[in-house]
Amino acid sequence: LIIHTVLSAILVGSTWWLCYSASWQPAAKSLGIEEMPRSALLNSFVAMPFISDGIKRRVCSSLIALEQASRNSKLVAFLDRKFPSLDATRLCVSYAEAKLGRLFFKPLTIPGRIWLSWTGTKAWQQLPSAMRNNNHFSMK
Repeated sequence: LIIHTVLSAILVGSTWWLCYSASWQPAAKSLGIEEMPRSALLNSFVAMPFISDGIKRRVCSSLIALEQASRNSKLVAFLDRKFPSLDATRLCVSYAEAKLGRLFFKPLTIPGRIWLSWTGTKAWQQLPSAMRNNNHFSMK
């Protein structure tokens, strides 16, 4: 259970950080939208030629609405006051992008985490008991 929880936390943190740090400039100016969000997800989505421009415009509009809603949020205003170097709006939008990406890949990540948890538990059980008892993380 601990291994599974740690793997989940690593997945959440890494996808959120990736979406936050990947503030690529908009590549979708061909859609005819003036204001484009800085979105790793949108840029990946726009690069897919088999998705229609109408769907791409709706995704872009949704992300713009999400950015505007997060700018008006009290939490974002609080974070902007307390941490002026942090782009709180981008932080909220990147969390939503990361959540959507994790939902998309959930059929792969859940079995992978279960397998890694099982493998880690088996490896832990094969350690000699003397090594496990001297571990700093053991709960006594």
